[in-house]
Amino acid sequence: MQLMVYLFYDADLKAGKIEKLYVLAYGQNGYVQTHLVWDEFRKRLEGLFLFNPQVKFYNATEGGAFIDYTMRKTF
Repeated sequence: MQLMVYLFYDADLKAGKIEKLYVLAYGQNGYVQTHLVWDEFRKRLEGLFLFNPQVKFYNATEGGAFIDYTMRKTF
């Protein structure tokens, strides 16, 4: 398995160089804005969660993105 690393700096964000995306929101009611780096991070987490069904993963990011293969939990 090859590990890929993405590095973006605040200057890139401020300059608008990172493409903005909309992804399904926590609770699956609407969409939230994100960018490529956070969306890639979410997708990689979903892969980790998918291949480890013996572990319970919780998504407590109210106001954030929906993360598949997790259980919603309000803290």
